[in-house]
Amino acid sequence: LGIVAGLGNEPGFSAEASRRCASYLADRDSLDPNLADTVVQIAAARGGARLYARLHRASRHARTPQEARRFLLALADFQDVELIDRTLELVLGDEVATQDVAFVLVRLFLNP
Repeated sequence: LGIVAGLGNEPGFSAEASRRCASYLADRDSLDPNLADTVVQIAAARGGARLYARLHRASRHARTPQEARRFLLALADFQDVELIDRTLELVLGDEVATQDVAFVLVRLFLNP
């Protein structure tokens, strides 16, 4: 899924990932946990400011540390320069825990 949607830039897969991500944000039981990281990452890479706000909010109100990290890391996958700047501001501020800063920065460095 990640290869076809990400590297292959297959629009059908990307649209489906965005749809499933929206469902997952509304109901965490709507998606197999093994697919959650990939689906959220693909949706973020194709998403805009509205999805960014939803993922940011979800990272602060996550039920588990894994969910919080999933949503936080996805903030580094957006393509819009303004959203990337917002993520950098989060990392440099007090909101992101020290132990997560490096993970977010690495994701940002991997973002073309």
